Amino acid sequence: LFSCGTSKEGDSYIVEWNEAEGAVKRTYQGFRKRSMGVVQFDTTKNRFLAAGDEFLIKFWDMDNVNLLTTTDADGGLP
Repeated sequence: LFSCGTSKEGDSYIVEWNEAEGAVKRTYQGFRKRSMGVVQFDTTKNRFLAAGDEFLIKFWDMDNVNLLTTTDADGGLP
């Protein structure tokens, strides 16, 4: 289970939850401090996580909180 949002300080985040414990399992790194819009995300085959941020599509291996790679969205994302 994943959720995304903005902290009280304005920082964007995506977290993975441990449903059995009701606790955060992972917090993914690589977001801009203050996102210009709502961060949208999707998972693919429980292997990769993708999110739009800073006019980029950002990718993570779901087993690692560090940003894997990015691709330019040619200004199509906030």
